[in-house]
Amino acid sequence: SIDEVIKIIRGAKDPAEASRELLNKEWKTSAEINTIIGLISDSMSFLKDGVYRLTELQTKAILDMKLQRLTGLEKDKLEAELSSMINLIKEYIAFLGSGEKLMKEIKNNLQEIKNRFAVPRKTSIEESDTDIEAEDLIPQEDMVITVTMNGYIKRVKLSHYRTQRRGGKGKLGQGLKEEDVTTKLFVGNTHTSLLFFSNIGRVYRLKVYKLPLAEPTARGRALVNIFPLSDGETITNIMPLPSENDENQNIVFATAHGNIRRNSLADFHYIPSNGKIAIKLDEGDKLISVKVCNEIDHVFLSTRFGKSIR
Repeated sequence: SIDEVIKIIRGAKDPAEASRELLNKEWKTSAEINTIIGLISDSMSFLKDGVYRLTELQTKAILDMKLQRLTGLEKDKLEAELSSMINLIKEYIAFLGSGEKLMKEIKNNLQEIKNRFAVPRKTSIEESDTDIEAEDLIPQEDMVITVTMNGYIKRVKLSHYRTQRRGGKGKLGQGLKEEDVTTKLFVGNTHTSLLFFSNIGRVYRLKVYKLPLAEPTARGRALVNIFPLSDGETITNIMPLPSENDENQNIVFATAHGNIRRNSLADFHYIPSNGKIAIKLDEGDKLISVKVCNEIDHVFLSTRFGKSIR
């Protein structure tokens, strides 16, 4: 009881002795107190045969209290606090044991917060009128595109190259195998569209920024690993699409059998990822040259025997 605690404290020579006396004291408990101890403690090691021993933490808490709080004047208040804590603990345990009660309590608390801090929203979330594509986030840079005879392609930043004065030693532009050579080289912007024409008359389209970016000495990537080329199909012509859409612009095709044809450039603005037929060829024929022109340009054709026609 509280009277026994006060007696032990007042009879002790110092706090250390009072602590030992309280720790060694066996306190008789009632059935209600035993139930409370079971609710608030994970261990029943300090409760045996209806006798309870204080823990070091409890003993310290008692000694830290002012003695006047242990007198009879505070007894009723302490008992009221104990009763309130017991009811609160039982209520919390009931909440934790019932999902329905727990969710109801959370809902009530959130509703209370909403009512307490109910102020109009200062901002609004709206859909933007501007659609941003992934391509818009890619910076526009000038690139040097190179293609080799064995079908390797790459792009290198134009900034890698610089103008050299008289007597300059030059710079290695591409690391190639002995039997391979560079066949095409041109400058294009990262957002420039390229048309790739194959020997069987198919055409593919790809943006420059989708080509493999490499160092000047790198070989690049094989075109067969970029486009779904069929057996025996090779890329023979690569053409940058003009940035301005001119209705008068055309594409001229020339084949190995001497056939020539003209198509509107607008026919190639949309090309599926797997390509499409650009020109139908006769059996055994193949596409050898593709050029951009307009209606007032002159076309000059020549043969391997030195003959030509305009």
